[in-house]
Amino acid sequence: MERDASRWKRKVFFLAACAALLATPGRAGVNDWTSIGPYGPGGNVRTLAVDPQSPGTLYAGTDGGVFKSQDGGISWGAINNGMTGFTIYALAIDPAATGT
Repeated sequence: MERDASRWKRKVFFLAACAALLATPGRAGVNDWTSIGPYGPGGNVRTLAVDPQSPGTLYAGTDGGVFKSQDGGISWGAINNGMTGFTIYALAIDPAATGT
């Protein structure tokens, strides 16, 4: 009898835990992508690069040139240097001189 009660309690706990997980509202997190830019003339993002010395500094190669974020992707600015008519498919950061 005691064993059946213990098994029943485990089942109830498991079902309650599952219900709690399903009731949790969705939000961005690990392996969940939320679009936060770059918007406007940037177009589709084709490639990303992360500064190895400063992981909050990101570069995005897009249909509208190159964009940079220094706050982990919250805000973006164009750093095209005259490359506005090009689609950027690859980016690389020099690990010895991350400004390059």
